[in-house]
Amino acid sequence: MYAKKINKLKKWIIFSLDVMWAFKEQLLFTSQIKKMHLTPYMLLWVNPKDIWMTKCKADPDCIVKLKRKFILDGSWDKELVNPLEHIAVKSAYEVSKGNSTWKNSGDYSRVSKSIEKNGKFDNCFSIEDLNNRYEELDKIITHTKKEQKYVSQKNLNKIHFREHGGMEVAIGSNGEIIKVGDGQHRLGIALGLGLSEIPVSLILVHSDFLNILNFKNFNIKN
Repeated sequence: MYAKKINKLKKWIIFSLDVMWAFKEQLLFTSQIKKMHLTPYMLLWVNPKDIWMTKCKADPDCIVKLKRKFILDGSWDKELVNPLEHIAVKSAYEVSKGNSTWKNSGDYSRVSKSIEKNGKFDNCFSIEDLNNRYEELDKIITHTKKEQKYVSQKNLNKIHFREHGGMEVAIGSNGEIIKVGDGQHRLGIALGLGLSEIPVSLILVHSDFLNILNFKNFNIKN
């Protein structure tokens, strides 16, 4: 019981820090955000087949991390690959299609080893957290198969800030939708079930995008 309270407190702290970050970035980039009409954790709708992933994110041995900025320059949006090259995306893809299980896919072993080694992994602090996560993912698969549409992450969790906690993406310099941050499993499920439109959370925009404002790959719904 004590461990559950500690884990819940940790999640609340992470959530609070993310909210503070979003407001800070919104103040820091006020003029740019006003021009783009885009804000941190904004809810967008995209075709999952239009989503790319950076080669580094798909590589489990890559240790390069993006700076924590909403508008960021640099070459981080180069060398894009198919998201299915990421083990979590591929595992969720295979499980949602009924071709594998979480344990057989290798994803369970990967995450559990990271938790045992580091004490946490992707907001999971124990094997119990990990098992609960897969139970929630199974619920998403079951619901999505039945409804043929995705459930917004904020409808799965009462704690949300805009689309905080949802599938996180960035917009590259040429308007590419790029998978960053959390949500690899949900992307794999969307691809495995053949969804044509899914909700995502915007957490990063390339500074060069300001010059073109290319919105052809997604649409905004208020």
